[in-house]
Formats: sequence, C-alpha cells, structure tokens
Amino acid sequence: MLRPSRRARFAVLAVLAGGVLLTGCAGLESPAPGGSGTGSASTAASSSATAPSAKEVYAAARAAALKATSATMTGTVPEAGSTLTLTVSGATSGDPQTLTVNFGAGQGTATIVTVAKAYYMTGDAAFWTSQADAAAAKALKGKWVAMDAASTQGFGDFRIGAMLTEMFATPEMGVFESLTSPVTRGEVKGRAAWVIGEAGDAQVFIAADGSGELLKIVGPKSTPGDLVFTNWNKAPKIVAPAKKDVVSR
Repeated sequence: MLRPSRRARFAVLAVLAGGVLLTGCAGLESPAPGGSGTGSASTAASSSATAPSAKEVYAAARAAALKATSATMTGTVPEAGSTLTLTVSGATSGDPQTLTVNFGAGQGTATIVTVAKAYYMTGDAAFWTSQADAAAAKALKGKWVAMDAASTQGFGDFRIGAMLTEMFATPEMGVFESLTSPVTRGEVKGRAAWVIGEAGDAQVFIAADGSGELLKIVGPKSTPGDLVFTNWNKAPKIVAPAKKDVVSR
C-alpha cells in the first residue's frame, strides 16, 4: 500500500532538482525585451545595472527557505505516464502538516494529516479501490485511518523542510554560489520576482521584495511540472480528525 505516494515524492524531487540545478547549468542570458510569458508567472528582460546576480538571489533564497518555520507547496508533476497534483501545507518540520495528492489516471486522491506525531489518512473511493478494493472503499468512505510512523514511510518524506534541505545539500547546488550573471524580472501571481533561467526552460522564481522567498520552480522539458510556494512563515491551523471519524488499521 501507498507505493504510488513514494513515487510521487521522487517526482517532486525531480522537479525541484531539475528545475533548480539545470538553471544553474544553462545560460542566464536575458530573454528578448518585451518577451513576457502568460499565466500566473512571466518573465521580462532586466539590465545588469538594476538586477542582482544569480548568486546573490540564490544565497537569499537558500537562507530564507532553510530558516522558514512553515509554508505551503502546491504543484503538478509528471509521474509514470500520469500527472500528479499535490498540496503540502504546514510546519516545515512536518508536524503539523496536511498532504494531499491526486495521483491521476483514475487512482484517486489521498490526504494525510499529521498532528502531534499522530498520522491520519483519508482518501476518495478511487484511491481506496486502487490500493485495496471496492469493499474497502465503501467501508472507509468519510473515515480517517489512524497510522503509525512506520506505516507512513511508504508515503515518502514530504516534509517541506526535508525536501528543501535535500535540494540545497546536493553538490550541484554549489554552481549558484559563483554565478555572477544578472537575473531577470518576472512575476508570480502578481508578486514581483527575480528569475533564474530562461522562458521555455527550467526557471526559478524568487521574491524581489528582499525577503528571498522561493515562489515557484518550473521544471525543464526533461522533467516538466511546476511547484508554487506560498504562506512562508504563516502556519495554518491543522487539527486532528474527530474521533468518531477515525478507525484503526
């Protein structure tokens, strides 16, 4: 059980690693003037006279991310011929935290809530049917399954802090410490951002307001997908399910 969720974490890390590391290996020339993207994130050319260097932006983003106490990460990532949609929200330590993953391809949606070192999982009919059978799906409708830490290991480690620490610790990240090329200007959901990377390839969007907050990672063509980060240091209220709705394994 839960093996698809472990694969989901690998897919997320692929976007984190591919989106961030490949931008460090690619050229950082500015896009053509006026060439902004569409949708919630876009980039535009910026002169070296007004834009900081990639290494300056990277240093600020790394410090802010590793110091953060809470955040929300949402996104879509490709995995085994399907598209996963996920949301992770809560303390960067993973407790309290809510993780919701839609596995696509008819495999349904599952949610794990972590509160005070206790774990509770729920899912829709498609998820329980894919993991067990239709009878289990019927029996668990509207219920939360109480789980121990060992049982959740199959879900993979989706703690935001753990994933970011793993990303920043990779040897390849050292390339950012010496990149003197200027970043470009961009925007994520109306928020001004510095952008490392080029439109159409891997890109990393970092808040341009001095906070250094990581806003978005767009994976390259080899690992397409995007991850959006919000609510840095704004802990959501997360509580355990009502006892009447909890069943033991």
